[in-house]
Amino acid sequence: MISPRSSSTGRPRLETGIQTGFTDLDRLLSPGLAPGQLVLVTGCPAVGKTTLMINLVRHAAIRQGVVSTILTLELNEHDIMQRIISAEARIAAHVLASGQLLDDDWAKLTHRTGEIRSAPLTVCQVRGASLADLTSTITNAVEQDHTRLVAIDSIRQIRFDDIDQDSLPATCRALKRLAVQLGVTILAVVPSPDRIPLHEGESPDLANLGELAGHVTHISEDADIVILIHRDDQYDLESPRAGEADLIVAKHRNGPCDIIVTAAQLHLCRFVDMAIG
Repeated sequence: MISPRSSSTGRPRLETGIQTGFTDLDRLLSPGLAPGQLVLVTGCPAVGKTTLMINLVRHAAIRQGVVSTILTLELNEHDIMQRIISAEARIAAHVLASGQLLDDDWAKLTHRTGEIRSAPLTVCQVRGASLADLTSTITNAVEQDHTRLVAIDSIRQIRFDDIDQDSLPATCRALKRLAVQLGVTILAVVPSPDRIPLHEGESPDLANLGELAGHVTHISEDADIVILIHRDDQYDLESPRAGEADLIVAKHRNGPCDIIVTAAQLHLCRFVDMAIG
């Protein structure tokens, strides 16, 4: 098992925004994800929300040396790290899980292990955590480890003790306040209740999300950026766009919105620019 934390990276602290690793998305969000921002990733079940969250965090931590923390309320630390290793070493997740690696797989794993180990990344399982628990954990991560990017998967699982509150928007509001207070970027996964009902050939945006619109429109009030993931092949396996994923920037408080087309290499637990193999 690869350790999820190493504090000595030798990399200088970045003063610019955090880059996402997607060329067109970075251009759209220039100069990058900023301190004080709340970024939401959403979409229908099994579309790749956790994969995209991990994508963004590993690019920040491994490629840029950004001190990052993943707080997982669903998967355990081992599962998250396995996905990171799969993406970085380009070894299919099912092969990595089976342990039946070929010589070429071992070579790729050995090649990537050092950089993954040295990345300033903490993965912490916090199942059953309340909003107060998460606030304390995030505050400690920022004050003790100088964390700049916190990812939460998913905020739907956060326990909200006040039953009179609508927990999802209240949680987003609290996370936005915390991001501003601590000067940290918070990235949160927001699951949708079901698949998004669409007409043929139609991609989702905040205007046509069906069931999802009721809560995403509400919670997006406090978000700086909302990224919706859409894959045609979830609805039509024979789609000419099978293997592609739209990252729909449906809200961008400080700039324009757009649709970024990526390649969905889900067997490798990653999304990549279309030009990248």
